[in-house]
Amino acid sequence: NRLYYSASLFVLIPVFAYYLFRNRKSIYLHLFIFFVLGSTALFSKYSDILHHNYYKNLLSIKHSFDERKVGFHLSQEQIDMIGQQLKRYEKKKSSEKPVMYYAREDIAFVIKYVFHRNVYWKGRGAGPDYQKIYEQHRDAQSQNSILFKVPESFPPYIPYK
Repeated sequence: NRLYYSASLFVLIPVFAYYLFRNRKSIYLHLFIFFVLGSTALFSKYSDILHHNYYKNLLSIKHSFDERKVGFHLSQEQIDMIGQQLKRYEKKKSSEKPVMYYAREDIAFVIKYVFHRNVYWKGRGAGPDYQKIYEQHRDAQSQNSILFKVPESFPPYIPYK
């Protein structure tokens, strides 16, 4: 999350704003602060030395106000469908071993954080092939592995880039 790395902006911008409004007579200070912030943003945007990190942080803050850029793409009805399917899987459970679900990244997020079930989570950011990992762990003696089938009505998952 770029918000973590841009936390200094949340300290520096209020400090700069305080000085701007406190020292209304010092127009040179105002211009200097805007020049430093603007030149840093432009340098980060057009220079490849720092991999555009500062500029990306500014864009991240800008995009955080746009719901389409940060919103979750599954509707409440689809999340309820995931819950119903989890209940069906739990009814079919044949042993008392702990259950480990293997699911697509967005569905795994819902299983883990909404329904608080065990789900394969290692390497989530790298986009692992959960079906291949399920095949590797399917016969594990310590857990009951379940491959979560994606309902046909679900939208395709496109990871945030």
